[in-house]
Amino acid sequence: MFTRMAVFFTFIAFIGCGPSDGLSRIPVKGKITAIGEPLTGALVRFVPLQSNMGYGGSAVTDANGAFILLDSRGFSGGIVAGEYLVAISKLVKPEGAQNSNKSGEDDPLGGRETMPAKLTSAEQSPLRFTVEKGGPDAVIDIPADMLEKKRK
Repeated sequence: MFTRMAVFFTFIAFIGCGPSDGLSRIPVKGKITAIGEPLTGALVRFVPLQSNMGYGGSAVTDANGAFILLDSRGFSGGIVAGEYLVAISKLVKPEGAQNSNKSGEDDPLGGRETMPAKLTSAEQSPLRFTVEKGGPDAVIDIPADMLEKKRK
């Protein structure tokens, strides 16, 4: 009897650990490049075009520009199918600044934005991606003309 109760309560605990909004999610992975080169350490945000699509998601690109999207609450189950605005931000520290984190990896805190304002703002970004079940990975290459107008 005790074993059944323990299994039951463990099951109930797992039910409470994920998103409980009833929306079906699709895992999203992809790659961000700028003029064909991997964009490393960039924050990628997917912002839904419609309010009934959940909250969107975000990720940080790795050394190859690859990412796996987490929903806005940090769950890795994906995001709701639909069309999204894609905003991309990349902060870099000033030259000669020391890393402040203990891992030795680049820490962008106190850094400056290297992407144009139109790409960092979901409201202004021309980048779009449609998430669909069984759909393609989100592969986005930022062309040179979008990168020319840097922040001042």
